[in-house]
Amino acid sequence: MTTFGNDCALCEMKDDTPLCISCNKTSLKSYIDSIITYISEFYSISSLDIRYLENFNANKTDCFLCPLGCFGCEGGSISSNPFDLYAAKCYRCRSVSSLGSMITMNYDWKLDPDTNTCTLC
Repeated sequence: MTTFGNDCALCEMKDDTPLCISCNKTSLKSYIDSIITYISEFYSISSLDIRYLENFNANKTDCFLCPLGCFGCEGGSISSNPFDLYAAKCYRCRSVSSLGSMITMNYDWKLDPDTNTCTLC
């Protein structure tokens, strides 16, 4: 096994193609270190678990971040501005129950079809 992509921690070869199987959480977290407190306060959570933001790119050669409510997204390049994370277009929304006790169960995310963003309702 070898690493591949800037934010991939571990990959494996499958049919002569490297596939990322684990993300570098430290590297991904570094992109949003300056706004983690804002995200945590917005959702009233004590500690943001980066696992719920990490995703693999389309060809599964690297990792990137999506907003907390998204289950897969595109866009939202955050290399120069971490707030651009929220410019991403969500494919679908994550269920609140998938986050365990991070967010109160009285809410759920709904996909806004006009903006492709997940809104906590």
